[in-house]
Amino acid sequence: MLHILCGEGKGKTTSAVGMAVRAAGRGKRVAFVQFLKGIETGEINILRSVENIDVVRCDKASSFDYKNIPDICNIHNDMLREINIHDHDMVILDEIAAAYNHGYVDRAAADKFISDFPKDKELVLTGRDPCKDWIEQADYVSEIKKIKHPYDRGIKAREGIEL
Repeated sequence: MLHILCGEGKGKTTSAVGMAVRAAGRGKRVAFVQFLKGIETGEINILRSVENIDVVRCDKASSFDYKNIPDICNIHNDMLREINIHDHDMVILDEIAAAYNHGYVDRAAADKFISDFPKDKELVLTGRDPCKDWIEQADYVSEIKKIKHPYDRGIKAREGIEL
């Protein structure tokens, strides 16, 4: 089934990480593919240590890096092409919506990947503002709404909480 975790609030990636851990804990193979996030984070360190989880990410990307869009786009496109869906029961495309919306991944390739994804496997998409076609195709859509966040007061991401 197709899951979408979207919205302005904190917790989209965290929710996807929880899904990955739950699936791996039941013996399922998971591909956790992370777009736009190249810095080391606590969840990536843990996911890499779990036997049934394969982590694929673009270590060159640092959120919205406008200087290297072509390079990052090429890496993201390669990441999407190289996912062997037959080796995994669940594929998580973390921050695919942002990569898609801001030109960091080929839209046609992403749309094809999503529409052709086998219906007997789980596909999880995260990020703000997923396109309407994805929402129509989805079986689950969960929106995480921001009510309040320390960033609004100038407090940067903290290690072990947001990083």
